[in-house]
Amino acid sequence: MAEQIPYGVVVSIINRLASLAFREFGRIYGVFGELEKLKNTLELIQAELSDAEERQDDDRAVKIWIRRLKQVLHDADDLFDELVIEDLRDKVINANSHSKVSGLLSSSKYSIAFRRKVSHEVENITQQLNDVCKDMSMLKLKQRTIVFKENESAWRETSSYVLQSDIVGREGSKKEIVDLLEETNTNQNVSLIAIVGIGGLGKTALAQLAYNDAQVQNHFQKKMWVCVSDDFEVKTILRKMLESLHDNEVGNLALDILQKKVRKELNGKRYMLVLDDVWNENHLKWNDLRAYLMCGGQGSKILVTTRNTSVTETMGLSTPYVLQGLSKEESWVLLKNLAFSARRISPNLVSIGERIATKCRGVPLAIRTMGGLLQSKNEESEWLDILDGDFWRLCEERDSIMPVLKLSYQNLPLGLRQCFSYCCLYPKNWEIKTDELIQLWIAQGYLECSTETQSMEDVGNQYAKMLLMRSFFQEASVSEYHNVTSFKMHDLMHDLAISVAGNDCFLDSEGKGIVGRPMHISFGCKTICSFDSLHSSKLRTIRCKIKGQFLSKSSVIKKLKFLRALDLSSSDLVELPESFDQLKHLRYLDLSNCKKLICLPKSLVNLVSLQTLKLCGCDKLVLSFEIITKLISLRHLEIEKYKAFENMMPVGLGKLTSLRYLPEFVVDFSAKNEGGKLNELKSLDNIRGCLRISNLSLVKDVASESQEANLKAKKYIRRLELCWGQQGYVYKNINSDSLQLLDNLCPHQNLRELSVGWYPGLRFSSWLSSVTSIVEISLYGLFGCQTLPPLERLPWLKRLEICGMDELHYIHYEEVSHVPFPSLERLIVVDSPNLRGWQRFADVNQATDIDKHLLQSSFPCLSYLEIIGCPNLTCMPTYPHLAEKLMLQSCNVKPMIETCLVQLQSSSFHPFSTLELLQIGDVDMEAMPEEWMRNLASLKRFSISRSPSIAPVFQYLQYLPVGLEDLEICDVDKLDIWKDEDNVSTWHAPPGLCSLKRISIKSCKSLKALPEWIYNLQSVNCILIGDCPALESLPEDIRCFTNLQTLQIRLCPILSDRCKEGTGVDWPNIAHIPNISMDRNLNW
Repeated sequence: MAEQIPYGVVVSIINRLASLAFREFGRIYGVFGELEKLKNTLELIQAELSDAEERQDDDRAVKIWIRRLKQVLHDADDLFDELVIEDLRDKVINANSHSKVSGLLSSSKYSIAFRRKVSHEVENITQQLNDVCKDMSMLKLKQRTIVFKENESAWRETSSYVLQSDIVGREGSKKEIVDLLEETNTNQNVSLIAIVGIGGLGKTALAQLAYNDAQVQNHFQKKMWVCVSDDFEVKTILRKMLESLHDNEVGNLALDILQKKVRKELNGKRYMLVLDDVWNENHLKWNDLRAYLMCGGQGSKILVTTRNTSVTETMGLSTPYVLQGLSKEESWVLLKNLAFSARRISPNLVSIGERIATKCRGVPLAIRTMGGLLQSKNEESEWLDILDGDFWRLCEERDSIMPVLKLSYQNLPLGLRQCFSYCCLYPKNWEIKTDELIQLWIAQGYLECSTETQSMEDVGNQYAKMLLMRSFFQEASVSEYHNVTSFKMHDLMHDLAISVAGNDCFLDSEGKGIVGRPMHISFGCKTICSFDSLHSSKLRTIRCKIKGQFLSKSSVIKKLKFLRALDLSSSDLVELPESFDQLKHLRYLDLSNCKKLICLPKSLVNLVSLQTLKLCGCDKLVLSFEIITKLISLRHLEIEKYKAFENMMPVGLGKLTSLRYLPEFVVDFSAKNEGGKLNELKSLDNIRGCLRISNLSLVKDVASESQEANLKAKKYIRRLELCWGQQGYVYKNINSDSLQLLDNLCPHQNLRELSVGWYPGLRFSSWLSSVTSIVEISLYGLFGCQTLPPLERLPWLKRLEICGMDELHYIHYEEVSHVPFPSLERLIVVDSPNLRGWQRFADVNQATDIDKHLLQSSFPCLSYLEIIGCPNLTCMPTYPHLAEKLMLQSCNVKPMIETCLVQLQSSSFHPFSTLELLQIGDVDMEAMPEEWMRNLASLKRFSISRSPSIAPVFQYLQYLPVGLEDLEICDVDKLDIWKDEDNVSTWHAPPGLCSLKRISIKSCKSLKALPEWIYNLQSVNCILIGDCPALESLPEDIRCFTNLQTLQIRLCPILSDRCKEGTGVDWPNIAHIPNISMDRNLNW
């Protein structure tokens, strides 16, 4: 195995030695000159590390040299880390000399023995490094520089392509797989389909295309996706099937319980199960699993993806679907899209690129990886070097694309290579959370900032983007602000990470035990670990998802003294030993969801290097607040669902000035008022992401506390939530300082999202209209608030939600000379009974011509609108461009009429022509123009409820174009419409309903029978009936629904009895329907 070069350690040591702090250390310990020589030697070595890493595969002497260098570097890193730790402890002692915990702290910084030790070790490390440097000359290593060009604008333009994994050339294959899935096998209910092909060919992507196809969605009653990989254990697969069905964790249940649950879910149902990446060739294991899967209904399918035909033979399938590679033309299209992305296609590179694409042999992963590599190369000579590279010969010889992946890895900067290889500690197909990975990278010292304004988290996010752009990561989720939030690794990329990590990393997912002397280890849930025999003196990472109390022994703790990261989340841990502070180098500690954890040792206060502490979900944990506030290096404190922080925050929290992540600050409402005040936030200017401040009604000294909180200086906060109380809070009893409090909580201009709840003031602070970067505003429970600042001036506001503002009469009170809300996409106004209009004038006819123009040109981007419980709303700007949803409930329809009338002024303008979802409830539709629904050319879903006059609504449906797929009727008792007056025996449904797929009838309390017109809708495949207690029966005509696949009946006692399987009077009428369910719960 190759040796991983600890490039991050090299950079970290060089930067440390150049710092003022280490120059001072040099003077304190009398090693100033030695440290300077050490720095110079490391800089010489650093320049030749890239050449050493590349040559080690062919030169054993170079590999041995790297091994020696690593040992010296880690010894130096541990020593210099210790100097920093002692300095931090000294600072904590000086700052807390009168504290109760000061006696628990200890520092050796100025002791003679420690000085001698430092001097001796620095001298020893310097000598060893000099020897390494001499050997480097003998090996004739060369200086090499890798230039990685990263362009932020290119990332923004190409992210949607990379992240959505646009698939080229697979439409034909998708159709063939879908046809196979829908094919009925008369010989057996459950049949098998297998997609076979080499790694990286796109088997999983093709299976995903078929799995998510709309036609397939409607065809199967149950769908499950299980990634199997190397772990073909029946119990694990059954558990994952249940988790896929219900989207939540099942837990460690016995096999007998699991198989009963699976049988109950699948019995008689037409299901689809994907078993992705199967390697099992054991007939017995497959037969054991197969026995539990044969209970499905006719047409059930198991879709398997695998690299080996022997796997399909094991399953008894002789003719799998063999996936072919992309054509030359398709390969070039994919490569071109990635390689050139945001830049102009250079003609002199096209012919070279076409030949490179051909050499990738139609394998999408190879093409994507190569495209990511070429993206940073602009010169023709660079492209020719790749075209003529020796690695293509290795691809042919090994019948593998791994050499292509390795080439892309070798073209990464050295620091980025180390970050990538570290990812091998996660199991295959694991959804890796980017924030967690970055915290681990920071703990290992892999990230260094290039500027003073840059944080290590910023560097980590840049690294994650780079690796995604180069296709080392895939299936990524990206935030609205272009940060990668999670991702997965292709199994071949995971294999590459394991390969390049060498002996440094070890993933034990099978419980086979640790091999060698790794520095980073990760245990799977099956592992039974014994640390007693582990050679762990240099161990730096432990990820442990196992049961047991192995860390309760002091003897084990002593073996882990250089540990940087420890993840014990979701383990059975009850307590940690008092000697836990011997892990003085520890920077990352994850104890989240340790449900049995009762306490942590007081000695934890000595872990002054700790940067990340995760305590989420530790229900029983009791921890001294004073200990938390002494962990002065903390950057990430994750405390959601940690009960100790539910009532208050620690006094002294403000001392943690390095803190980056603090999800919630709770104003003290404990009985003894022992918690920290709001001004604890004063110095926490590095907090980023989301911050929620709750119980603001309990702030005692409003003027000083809120002013000192200094939110305006916190420029990294993207979402701010300000909450005065809980639902039902009586605002009239709140003091008059609320406005001053809100005024003083003015955020930084960089804020993107704001949520304010239960604010009791009469008016809102004026600063809201000046936060020009804001994208989302949510105001709820502001019952007494009468005015808002002019929100229409906010240029980037996309989402606005106003809920429960009883005293609000108008949204704004001044005229504007520009188009209001230029970016608003989503508007929700709920339960604001006194809201009369958007602008001060109550009638559009009172406005000037300019005002009319502005009203009609408002909301140019609005796509989603909900107005609920606003009966007095009679005037607002038109919203003609709605495309996603319009919901009107318990409100006046006059604003809608005004929007419709816009059409009268322009023959080419059609309001609502792109609307897909319309929900109407408790609205007088008779006031609407007769042909208003003619414009709904794109409508897919229509819902009507509590209409005082139901007939006109349904009469309007005759104008609907063909295309409506979903019709919902709620709280409407009279459905006997469309009756032909000349022939009472004839019932008609309008043409617009001919494409209907789904009908829902809910809460129609007096309904005794379904209307006859329903049975003319032959396209319907799903009928949902709920809370119709008077509904007596389903007539024989329901047999006419030849396409009906699903019938769900909820809270209909009479009908449920008549439809009981086998015994119900109406059972013969519905027995042909594949999916029938009846329940007393109204949840669908």
